[in-house]
Amino acid sequence: MADPIDGTEFERGQREGAEYRRGQRDGEIAGQISARLADHDRHFATINGSIEKLALAMGVLNQGVERTAIAAEALKGAAAVRWSLWEKAFAAVVALSALGGLLGLFFPVK
Repeated sequence: MADPIDGTEFERGQREGAEYRRGQRDGEIAGQISARLADHDRHFATINGSIEKLALAMGVLNQGVERTAIAAEALKGAAAVRWSLWEKAFAAVVALSALGGLLGLFFPVK
């Protein structure tokens, strides 16, 4: 009577066991890779969100710079207004009167 488990059956069982264990290990490695890829996906989503926030902030900053440039142009235009001769003379008289009033406060006439 032959041995119920001869050499070929035993070897085949060992091969199948090894393949099963390798499959488990491969599945475990695949799970680890999937987990790392999921971590990378979350990281990239965070980066994309940060970039979107940065782009929004830069847009707001750009609008502020444009408003400042428009205001500076308006002020430059206002400063370029020319005074006529009588306006300059009137301003000089007002300034001298104010100066005289201040001097009168500090140095009263007796």
